[in-house]
Amino acid sequence: MSDPAPDLAAQARASQQRAALAAATYQALKQRRRLKSHRIITYRCPDRCLLLDVLNLPQGVVFHQPAYKLPPAVNAAASSTRGREKHTRDGDRRWQSWTYFAEDCTNVSTNCVHVHQVVLDKAEVKADLDAGHAEMVVDGAGERRPG
Repeated sequence: MSDPAPDLAAQARASQQRAALAAATYQALKQRRRLKSHRIITYRCPDRCLLLDVLNLPQGVVFHQPAYKLPPAVNAAASSTRGREKHTRDGDRRWQSWTYFAEDCTNVSTNCVHVHQVVLDKAEVKADLDAGHAEMVVDGAGERRPG
């Protein structure tokens, strides 16, 4: 029987490369002001912060979660020092953006200063798209409504 570790390592590298491609493509479209032509749905908090931007690209559907900042008490309760050091821009409260292909996740944890760790399942995103919504508002309890 072969060792599965090399396969897992190769899969991890491929996923990282795809995420880098997704991020570079998103940034290029943003710089050229072309996001709107690829956007299929957005999720925002009731105060209009962008939680999730969903684009349809030739390479596949891309999810983009913008950088965000959490209130100090929420940040301390919801993360570890090591996690903050690794995933924030300032080592504390300014969390990095994430851009990746939808097929590389099962759900999305959305955050902004108003909404904390509300999980959107990909099936919910698909249902919102199937219903013809272009924008959804997500509150702190995870309730969604058309925007």
